[in-house]
Amino acid sequence: MVGLCAGVWFGLKVGVLIAAAGFCGQMSLFAFPAWMLLVWMVVNTLCLTIGGAVTGAGLAGARLRPLVRRTVALFLLFLAGGIVLQNIGPHPAAKLFPGRVGVRWEKNR
Repeated sequence: MVGLCAGVWFGLKVGVLIAAAGFCGQMSLFAFPAWMLLVWMVVNTLCLTIGGAVTGAGLAGARLRPLVRRTVALFLLFLAGGIVLQNIGPHPAAKLFPGRVGVRWEKNR
């Protein structure tokens, strides 16, 4: 079974499993709030779903050049969107978690 839809479903299933395992591991490792780790879980699931879609479409296609063009365009769109989101709005993570790696950093400890 190959194709875009098959790749999306495969990527989604693998993404949920890997992201859920990562969520459990991060809950025991970091002192971040659960909502922040849930956002990471959703982002990881979306990344693996997109990867599955690209792989499924690549296996089904006769030529890869159009798929590569669409994939590069999607990457550039996401890159630009990420840059825009980092530069606008109130940075809630920076206000909630000052210091290194989002954990309160105390020099005297």
